[in-house]
Amino acid sequence: MNKKTVVALLIIITILLNAYLNLRYDSDLFAFINDDQRLSKSEKHWLDNHGSFIYSSDYNSPPLRYIDENSQYQGVIVDYMSALSINLETKMKFKPEATWNGAYENVKSGKADYIDMIESPKRNLRFNFSKPIYKLRGAAAFKKGKSELTNVLDLKNKTIAVQRSDYAVEFLMTNVKGADIVQTNNMSEALIKLKNGEVDAVVGDEPVIKYIAARLSIENGISFSEKPLYEENVVLAVAKSQKEMISILNKSITELDKKNTMQKIQEKWFGAYSLSKNEKQEKMISIFLSSISILILLSYIFYSWNRQLKNEVKIRTKQLNLSRNSLIETLDGFTDYLVVIDNNGKVILANRSFGKKFGKAKEYLIGKNYNELINFPCWDYAMGMIKDTFENGNGLFKEYKCNGSVYSINTFPIREGSENIERVLTVIKDITKIKVSEKMLLHEDKMVAIGQLAAAVAHEIRNPLGIIRNYAYIIKTNDENLETTQRSIAAIESSVKRASGIIDNLLNFSRLCPNTVIKTNMKQFIQSIFNLYTKPMQNKGIQCSVICSENSECFVNQESLKHIMTNLISNSIDAIEQNGMIDVKCMTYNEKVVIEISDTGSGIKEENIESAFNPFFTTKEPGKGTGLGLYIVYNEVKKCSGEVNVYSTYGKGTTFKVSLPLETRELRGNTKSIEGESIDQ
Repeated sequence: MNKKTVVALLIIITILLNAYLNLRYDSDLFAFINDDQRLSKSEKHWLDNHGSFIYSSDYNSPPLRYIDENSQYQGVIVDYMSALSINLETKMKFKPEATWNGAYENVKSGKADYIDMIESPKRNLRFNFSKPIYKLRGAAAFKKGKSELTNVLDLKNKTIAVQRSDYAVEFLMTNVKGADIVQTNNMSEALIKLKNGEVDAVVGDEPVIKYIAARLSIENGISFSEKPLYEENVVLAVAKSQKEMISILNKSITELDKKNTMQKIQEKWFGAYSLSKNEKQEKMISIFLSSISILILLSYIFYSWNRQLKNEVKIRTKQLNLSRNSLIETLDGFTDYLVVIDNNGKVILANRSFGKKFGKAKEYLIGKNYNELINFPCWDYAMGMIKDTFENGNGLFKEYKCNGSVYSINTFPIREGSENIERVLTVIKDITKIKVSEKMLLHEDKMVAIGQLAAAVAHEIRNPLGIIRNYAYIIKTNDENLETTQRSIAAIESSVKRASGIIDNLLNFSRLCPNTVIKTNMKQFIQSIFNLYTKPMQNKGIQCSVICSENSECFVNQESLKHIMTNLISNSIDAIEQNGMIDVKCMTYNEKVVIEISDTGSGIKEENIESAFNPFFTTKEPGKGTGLGLYIVYNEVKKCSGEVNVYSTYGKGTTFKVSLPLETRELRGNTKSIEGESIDQ
């Protein structure tokens, strides 16, 4: 919908609403919206100073105004004035008069505040008028059997009785030429004149004429004009000097209009109130205009909402396309091989790297069954992992050797608004160079450790060699004492065994173990690592203890555990300046093997704990540390699917807690590729 159409619709709706409000409340749209019915401070102040309102009118116009048999002032208008008083929260006094003209003079002279009347140009010179409070029909009554009156023109040259000062006087003087107007004190007097034949007709308020005619028992002898002579709004007339009163009355009248107070009062007095033809037309027009306005408004709202929804769909679709294209471009930028498989085994997305590795454009792969990708490296294993992910709902990670290279395979389940897995994202990465770099790094770390141990090992070997040389000299110079010779030979054998043990420990440490799990006696393994550090620990006066069951045997990756333990024990030794303690506890529970290495060294500052496992981070002096020890520990633990945590109090000591999952022989090395075996993390 363009702007011109919207503006045109708004103008039409405004006109219709304005027409309805004008008919219903005698107000335009702008005034209705901005009409604040609350009294201002100045109006409240004026009302407090003014006191009670005084309403004056005649008491001979039933059912509008009259005094009943109990001498109570009653009637439709009297009830409305009471409702007005309640709404304004002020007292209302009534000043009824025998004639309407007397009440008229009361307001004109200031003895009363207001009177209800039909507005006219002549009256407008003396009074200010409120908003309309009700409509009043004027009718002409005549004797039955006389010539019928159909409209106002039939009153020409007639003698007509009218209540003195009534609006009908002005109406007849303006609209009927040649009429002889006889003014009476009240409507009863006018109807008696009609009954006696003194006048041709009586003109006045229709409900008053009918009510008094019934009370005089002459209702069957008179008829009424077919159409009302007039139908005008009745307002409250206030002296020109009382401007504040008009504003206050108008606000209260508006509130009563919105509550349909007058209609309820009329229903009380007349039952189902009979609307005039004009009122019926206005009512129908109001209903029609209201219906049209609501229909147009609802149509416009629905149309606008529908159009807005369409625009939102277009915008969202465009955003989704842009997002999808951006995602595809991002995926194409990865060197890893990415492919998405749906639950029917169809390829729905592949990045450029995957297509290039496969030897086809990525568009060629879309829609293919994943069985057709068998030429892709390690795809046999990837297919099995994809199937397991669909069945189990969990992402998987494996490393495999294929065609002389090492590949990591990750699967990620994709759920779209349901618990069922709709798709699986598979990421394959060539990690051959990474593995080579890791091995080089570990080898270098081991060589550094060996270099650090070389001096201590040399010293350890020199001691038994000195013993061997001394006892060899004794044997050489002692030809007769057999006991001395045998004791010397035993000492030589013990020293050789000791030197051989030292060399075996060093060889065991430097030997590359296969990257698989091996059944290992944990206490013996940990003790063998400590044996390598005997001399450095003796030099610093460091004691050690290994708390572990003698028969504690677990399937562990010895190569990884070797790097973990040597780096942690080496760190503990470096952290202790002199005379300290290193405790190692090993236990198994919840299908895990947990190793705690505690020392009484200098500890780690709190701000450095989070950085402890970062590569090249070290607090040691230059030349005494590479910053890779704990980084290697972290990586080796993660490679074994374990966890490592550090707890330290600066100046008191540090504890490293390593937790590794317990394995069985069957969990490792069973999955074979075409050329080699799987590499588990």
